[in-house]
Amino acid sequence: MGHYCRICGRHRPNEKFSGKGYNIHVCKECMRLPKDKRQFIEEREEIEGFLSQSNILTRSHYALESLCFTIMDDYSQYQGGE
Repeated sequence: MGHYCRICGRHRPNEKFSGKGYNIHVCKECMRLPKDKRQFIEEREEIEGFLSQSNILTRSHYALESLCFTIMDDYSQYQGGE
């Protein structure tokens, strides 16, 4: 039985995880991605998790708003904007 990689969303065998990646549930293949790209994927997943909730609490609303601004800044950097 393997582990779930939270970046690529696949179930992978234990051999596909390094010691550090094993604990944080990120496979070796995804660990090779640039850190900013991994962070972008994780933040997008977190936003999708908030949006799937039927009732978003006020404190979660502030966290969601902060994540959205971060994602927009990162997206503009990828598009070559300022």
